[in-house]
Amino acid sequence: MRLTWAIVTVVLLSGASSAWALDLFVDNANGSDAYDGSAPTIQTTLSGPLRTLQHAAELLQPGDAIVIANTGKPYFESLNFAGRRFSGAATQPLMIRGNGAQLCGVRVLPTAAWRLTESSRWQLNFSRKGWGRLFQDGKAYPEYLPAAGENLREALPAGYWGQQQGLVHVHHAAGRLPSESEWTYAAVDMGVSLVDVNFVEISDLEIWGFRVDGINVDSHSRNIVLKNVTVRDNGRAGVAVGSSAKIALVGCKLQDNGRYSMIITEAAGASADDATDFGGVEPTVTTIAR
Repeated sequence: MRLTWAIVTVVLLSGASSAWALDLFVDNANGSDAYDGSAPTIQTTLSGPLRTLQHAAELLQPGDAIVIANTGKPYFESLNFAGRRFSGAATQPLMIRGNGAQLCGVRVLPTAAWRLTESSRWQLNFSRKGWGRLFQDGKAYPEYLPAAGENLREALPAGYWGQQQGLVHVHHAAGRLPSESEWTYAAVDMGVSLVDVNFVEISDLEIWGFRVDGINVDSHSRNIVLKNVTVRDNGRAGVAVGSSAKIALVGCKLQDNGRYSMIITEAAGASADDATDFGGVEPTVTTIAR
């Protein structure tokens, strides 16, 4: 591996399976949470893919796998794993196989959220302040970070948004109304949250549009591997690793995240292979807790 920012003892996970491990199939176009998740397509009135990742997580047992169908439609959900039930073993990790599907945290920004303050300048009413992302017609609207002492409302360039003193400002193109575009915003905090889990592998998944982190690994999580995962356009970081967690990245892409490609805090550790692309922003290591 080319990069190691802390002592890491992550073991690359084996793809071996055991007789008692199950694959739980999820399909957000054709599935139903009334099915048992045992098959990728509908088999009987009971057998077929689940519709939501949340229900798949409720059915998970140690060493199982969630197999996500790439339907071309994002999964507007998050995955939150905490505790031993969401762990695997060295010979049978708990797997999340994305097949190129997207996990997305955006929600539609209603027209009523916009308030015109002066020509081409708007103020937004977000339900939560702090980290965030704004999207116009599915593309990230660039964020402006004011310098210390700078008045954001006066300094905000055209085509940018920014936050200051709990207020969100947008300098939209002159002569155009926000209603002429579809606006969405990062509403859900985390795409994937792993707390106190062991031997988990996530592969071939794109995670974007979350308010804080695309992937957050914390507490005593160990042997966490990301393979061919893309994490982009999240409010704070693509990947955050905290407490004493340990994680390895293999062939991943971390692009256009708000402040950090990856942030490693406290006694956490991480490593990445040569194929991992941080989008020109190297990981940040700090001893300051979040």
